[in-house]
Amino acid sequence: MEILFNLINVYVIPFWAMMILAPHWEITRRTMKQIWPIVILAVVYAALLVSQLISPSGVPLDLSLNGISTLLGNPSGATIGWAHFLAFDLFVGRWAYLDSRERVLPP
Repeated sequence: MEILFNLINVYVIPFWAMMILAPHWEITRRTMKQIWPIVILAVVYAALLVSQLISPSGVPLDLSLNGISTLLGNPSGATIGWAHFLAFDLFVGRWAYLDSRERVLPP
């Protein structure tokens, strides 16, 4: 799970770097107009979440506060939560980037 955690962290770096360091670069514009960078993270998040929802014993995931706290307190749950944060943050960052380009605002 730690390898996946590290991979998703490294995955977002180029997109954020392009938006922050080279917002006017044509490759940045073309890349960020695409939705695939976010879709890939969302698929990873969904796959991790489903893997936790479907337990081998057939017992459903405990969605109480205590159950969610327990889930987030282990490496699998923390990776699921982090993938969610990264996907949402990149979605919002992409939206802000595209909106600023449309309005011709400085980055």
